[in-house]
Amino acid sequence: MNKKLVLSVLSTAVLTSMAASAMAAPKAGFYIGGEVDKYYSVDALADNFGVAFEEILDYGLDSVYVDENGKAANLMQAIFADDLDEVLADPTLALFNGNKYAIVGTNDTYDPEKDTDIVPPVDGELKVESVSAINPAELQIKFSQKVNKDSAVNLSNYVITKNGTKYGNGFNPINTLLDAAPNNIAYDEDTQTVTFRLAAANYLFNGDKYSIDVTDGVLSEDKSKKIERYAGAQQTYTDTTGPQLVKAEVTSSNFLKLTFNEPVAAGLTATVDGVNVPLAAPSTTIRDYTVQSVATLPADLRTAGTHNVSVYNATDIAAPNANSKSILTGSFQVTTDTVAPTVTEVKQSTGSDRAFDIVFSEPVTVDTSKLVIKKGNFTFPAVDANSPGYTTAFFAKDGITAVANGSVRVLRVTFGADSSAYANNLYATGENSVNLEVSVENFKDAVDLVGTKTTKTVTLSKDQAAPKVTSKFDNSIKGTLNPNATDADGYLAVKFDKAIGATVSASKITVVDKDGITRTITTAARDAADATNKTVQLVISGLTDRDNLEAKAPFTVSFAADAVTGTNGIGNVAFSTQIEKSSSTVAPVAEAVTNAVVGAGNIITVTYNTAMDASAANLANYTLDGAALPPGTTISINGTNTVVTITLPAGYTNRTISKLFAISKNVKTASGSVVVGSVATKAEYSTMLSFTDNTKPVLTGAKFLVASNTARTSDKIKLTFSEDLAAVADNPATRADFSVTVNGSAATISNLQDGTVGDDVVTLVTSAPINLSQTVVVKVNGVDATLNPVVDVTDGVGNTLTTGTEVIVSGTELDAGQIAQDAADVATAKAALAVGYAGGDSAASVTQNLTLTTTGASATTVTWSSDNTAVVTNAGVVTRPSYNDGDAAVNLTATITKGTATDTKTFALTVKAEAIDADSTVTDGAKVGINADATVTIALVDEAGNPVTGLTNADFVLAKATGTGKLTFGAVTETATPGTYTFTVQNDTAETATISITVDGVLLSDTATLDSTL
Repeated sequence: MNKKLVLSVLSTAVLTSMAASAMAAPKAGFYIGGEVDKYYSVDALADNFGVAFEEILDYGLDSVYVDENGKAANLMQAIFADDLDEVLADPTLALFNGNKYAIVGTNDTYDPEKDTDIVPPVDGELKVESVSAINPAELQIKFSQKVNKDSAVNLSNYVITKNGTKYGNGFNPINTLLDAAPNNIAYDEDTQTVTFRLAAANYLFNGDKYSIDVTDGVLSEDKSKKIERYAGAQQTYTDTTGPQLVKAEVTSSNFLKLTFNEPVAAGLTATVDGVNVPLAAPSTTIRDYTVQSVATLPADLRTAGTHNVSVYNATDIAAPNANSKSILTGSFQVTTDTVAPTVTEVKQSTGSDRAFDIVFSEPVTVDTSKLVIKKGNFTFPAVDANSPGYTTAFFAKDGITAVANGSVRVLRVTFGADSSAYANNLYATGENSVNLEVSVENFKDAVDLVGTKTTKTVTLSKDQAAPKVTSKFDNSIKGTLNPNATDADGYLAVKFDKAIGATVSASKITVVDKDGITRTITTAARDAADATNKTVQLVISGLTDRDNLEAKAPFTVSFAADAVTGTNGIGNVAFSTQIEKSSSTVAPVAEAVTNAVVGAGNIITVTYNTAMDASAANLANYTLDGAALPPGTTISINGTNTVVTITLPAGYTNRTISKLFAISKNVKTASGSVVVGSVATKAEYSTMLSFTDNTKPVLTGAKFLVASNTARTSDKIKLTFSEDLAAVADNPATRADFSVTVNGSAATISNLQDGTVGDDVVTLVTSAPINLSQTVVVKVNGVDATLNPVVDVTDGVGNTLTTGTEVIVSGTELDAGQIAQDAADVATAKAALAVGYAGGDSAASVTQNLTLTTTGASATTVTWSSDNTAVVTNAGVVTRPSYNDGDAAVNLTATITKGTATDTKTFALTVKAEAIDADSTVTDGAKVGINADATVTIALVDEAGNPVTGLTNADFVLAKATGTGKLTFGAVTETATPGTYTFTVQNDTAETATISITVDGVLLSDTATLDSTL
């Protein structure tokens, strides 16, 4: 076993269980079977992981995993499942295999049979309880109650699927999968199971997939009802555990017999008390997992007491990698037999009025020569010319299995036929019962203990019952099933509980088909195909092909009294019975859907590959995404019941969508098979279908588009529709789909604007603005041969606009497109906007008035704002500051506007101060002599006539303009009169000289004159 895989699964299971908020019953955890029988909760598993892990490795096949939701699975199936959810199911008693579990960590035990959450089958409910592969060679079905053996071992009632290949019931012959009869199938009444033995070449490998379907041909034990049809889920076979020794014993013939839990391969060896005991080949009989010694055990190995058995190299038959155990141990107990056998019963044999059974308490050897049988004073010899004589036969306890003398549990004595030639018959003339005295002696058991001579009486009674039909399910339709050919071997078979005479009276039999039509019987006879002579064959006129008979089933067959007689000469009483359609013709499930497609108009067409019953035409059996089909959906089925048409209502969807289309398992074929998507998984049929928009778009609203909230008119109307449209072209044909009226008068549509192609909005533009206060109606025009031949506006899949719709234009909405355009225009205008400067001026040197435009680019408007209107007005008029005030900084802001869009642009300007006036007045001083001071006065103003104050000597430059002498200047100082400055000057030469005066870089036009000639 892959330990890493087991560890991985256990870890996942533990984590999942720990996350559970509640515990279901049986509780989550691990139920280890085999020889362990322990229950580990999640906590207990963690605390005892080493021990538990080894136990799981040894007995995983006999263990159960229960998840946090109370779902359960065989532990090995859970470990190797591709999808754990596929194997988890509600727990059943069969899953726990009758085990009781010690709860690890407590002194308590858990008994699944006492768990009310594991609900046993309802009394009277006949169904398949489970299907499993119990070993590589055998598959097993467990029923919920005992079933009729004959129906249980009828292979025609099963379909076995192995790795996708089907066997039985019209598929591949099931005998090619199974072992040779009678070793291919067996029914065990005690466990209510049917076991199938595979042929050696078909043994299961690990990973093989298998499933079993059961038709309704399996009957209850009393044959009163059919089993519920069963469609088995696909399972994965896994076997990773070696064989276990279940029992060691000594047979009554003194052979060593070893019983295992599964079939074992040849090659194993064994010792008893250390002494080698040669073994024969393992049994290959169905349900028999035993190996016997080649010879009887030596006497010293079967003395009274306990003997230890060791088995070496026991290997199962799993392929390709068998599982083995190097050593298995067991023991058997030999006790000294001191009890002699006895005769427990002498009784009439079942089904015979000429035989009786002598039943012994244990297997014996019988001396039949000592048998004495007396009727009155007459003793019957075994062979006699004057009496019927008798024969003997040896059987096991069941009275069925023949055994050799020495293993006899039932000695059956059968008399020959009576004859008028005999002096002593078993039944004398007129006798219907006879009392016999039976003496038996000299019978001994395996240790030669001889039983006491025993004499008992037995009464044999003739069969006095009339033949009858005990169950309608014993009846059948016979012949060749072949729907593609006409055969002539079909007939109805009515089976009685006993052999009947050769004469059948057709005039006393009536056959009525399912339609109430009485059918003509052409042949009524004892069926030669039935060696037991219990069946009546009825050939029906016009229905000799079995397929035709099946189509007319069920039949009601009525027998008048004495229509048949038993071999005892007693005729039947009047009765009626039914003959139903053959179970073997009906598979439990069928992949009956060829396809399901969606056509124009969202019509779903479901094509079946066989005729369907009425359930296929029931809308309730179809869903979309798990929900019922929408109201207004209709359904129909064609004449051959093979094609279903489902029409969804108009307007089902206004877009292309995909949904899961599913067909319920309530849908059945005409023959009764349940429709599924996969026979292997039994899942319902489903497929994804795509549905297209079949809803016409509708004009749902209209409102004016305005450039601003203060607008009073608009030439744009926004139209809104119920769904997205295809591209709307602007042309006369498309415009003709609409009309606009203003107070009842038609307005002209100049164009249609499809701003975002594929959305649900279109803008309608009129040739002239409309006053918003008026009543405006937009209508979708109908088709008119002249004015509007076709409707051009459609949705994305071509559904044309619903015509005749009218809406009143209501409300306004800012025109997002216009607003966006205005914003773009404002941005363009801003980029282009500039201040107009006078010649020689610039932003850094403004001396003159500015030119400020009020109309920008793209029809924008511009307004101006100055932050120093004393220097620059909002209109651009400049007032320069005085010389003493200095230059002025001015921010001139332009606001650009269009519609609701607005932006600003600021210009930083420097307005230059007034310069010193070069024409300022200079007043000469008085005439003086040489080297004498003369005072010159300067009246200094700026160009605006403002006195210039605050200057110092450093701001003046005095220079001799004319003259030859040396001039000496005193400092220039400002007088008390603002703007008046004086300085002194003297000349060392008698002459008239002139002086140039420069103030702060400005050369005064007036010079000063110094007359030093006094």
